[in-house]
Amino acid sequence: MGTPTIDGDLTGSIDEGDISIGGDLDDIGLGTSNSDDTFTITLQGTYGTATINSTTGDWTYTLDNSDPAVIALDPGDTLTDIFTVNMLDNDALGDGQSDTADVTITINGIVCFAKGTQIETPTGPQSIENLNAGDACLTACGRARQIRWIGRHELTGEDVSNGTKLRPVRITKGALGDGLPLRDLLVSRQHRMLVRSQIAKRLFGVHEVLIPAIKLTNMPGIFIDNEVRGITYFHILLDQHEVILAEGAPSESLFIGPEALKSIGPDAQEEIRTLFPEIADLDFYPRPAAHIPPGKRQKQFVEWHLKCNRPLL
Repeated sequence: MGTPTIDGDLTGSIDEGDISIGGDLDDIGLGTSNSDDTFTITLQGTYGTATINSTTGDWTYTLDNSDPAVIALDPGDTLTDIFTVNMLDNDALGDGQSDTADVTITINGIVCFAKGTQIETPTGPQSIENLNAGDACLTACGRARQIRWIGRHELTGEDVSNGTKLRPVRITKGALGDGLPLRDLLVSRQHRMLVRSQIAKRLFGVHEVLIPAIKLTNMPGIFIDNEVRGITYFHILLDQHEVILAEGAPSESLFIGPEALKSIGPDAQEEIRTLFPEIADLDFYPRPAAHIPPGKRQKQFVEWHLKCNRPLL
């Protein structure tokens, strides 16, 4: 007699302002399979709603961006939510047994660069902490774009120690390929890097995609830096979502819409709404600078790069 056991995507990560993420659960029990399993949500999360395909185990978590706890997230902060799944094995080997597992969702404050990051500008690289609203930075296409707003959030060593999810991802010199980044680059976990490859074309129909740094940590030279004790995060807002150059590597500017705006403090909200009154329009939706694949496909994309031993740029 087999014993059903839930495994698969038991964790997920989503940024405030994003709508939903997904994953897949499987029965890995000895002598059992997914073919006759029935999946159900037995306990919902606190800050979002989970649904699951009863046959395949594919789940979706939809974040409630109007929840006060989500709204109160500062850049670099995280919030944890949990929903519970039951899997009933209906085949002969499973003999009606079931298994229960929790799926843990990390909700992240908006994405940021670390202090000291060199941002490419028309006059050459500048440390991000020396840039101000009104200054210009260069996009990956070589166009100058005015910085409309810069935010910062300081985390002490105690903050980082108490919240391991706040530790940055270090992308070491040259780890992306083509000699990039030019120096080690520190970004928050959910900060998206532009990846350009034939594998992206094959999987998504486009050569360029934006992938969160945390998803790239299986690649050589990219890892969570547990040695960082304290860190100051910065984020750059332009007229629209752009790919800019950080330590020479293509990376996103702040991607912000009506929901993501709620995660910023009241004073910053007022300032940004003055700059971008269209954000208040219910029909407004920001256009991403490049294709952003769903979470499950991001994992597949990185696995293909590892398998084929191909650089990310």
